[in-house]
Amino acid sequence: MKYLWLLGMAVLLGSCSYLPLTPIPTDGCVVTDHQDYLELAPASGSPATTGLMFWPGGLVDPHAYVASLGVFAARGYRVVIAKVPMNLAITQIGKGYDLARRLGGKWVAGGHSLGGTTAAWSVYDHQAAFEALVLLASYPATSTPLTSWSKPVLSLRGEFDQLATEAKIEAAKSDLPPSGTGSAHTQYEVINGGNHAQWGDYGPQDGDGTATINKSSQWTQLADKLVAFWSANNL
Repeated sequence: MKYLWLLGMAVLLGSCSYLPLTPIPTDGCVVTDHQDYLELAPASGSPATTGLMFWPGGLVDPHAYVASLGVFAARGYRVVIAKVPMNLAITQIGKGYDLARRLGGKWVAGGHSLGGTTAAWSVYDHQAAFEALVLLASYPATSTPLTSWSKPVLSLRGEFDQLATEAKIEAAKSDLPPSGTGSAHTQYEVINGGNHAQWGDYGPQDGDGTATINKSSQWTQLADKLVAFWSANNL
């Protein structure tokens, strides 16, 4: 049943892969393109102890997140973006977990849209493997709830997102730890003026709302929220 639910969600996201609009930036971070993942690291200094293991959105090329997540990496963090078959994270749900074990160290699971749902699924399957969860315009499937998970979650959405809407985020709250503070809680944040597609750099997405901020502003605010989340939870 959960496979059918996620495959249906993937179909709604579009009929072809979304490709990155701009060349991979190098300012502030170093990008290494491996066979099955992309690695981002700060250009100077050692990265923070805990990195971000990221699943791309449905049908979105993983390179489309280098520009956005590179802003976060440049501030002193390691980011790994998984490459998955057909640009659909649900075709290889355990990919991020396998990468985390192979690369070693501590990791926060994260993803955009369908990639976030897949990240939550991987956390559900391997709850001891990740330190936290970051959802960008996303929420868990009802079949993989994290209500009893003992670690923090950050849920971010854009104000004008018409795909992962406020109503959908609200409806999924019962599948995440409660709002509040402590080791197990979910922090909900809104990027004013943001939309669904601008979490990456792949252009407009069918069915999305129109952002009133540019993509660079959304990426900067994303980095701000991530840095604050890492700091608040001693990641």
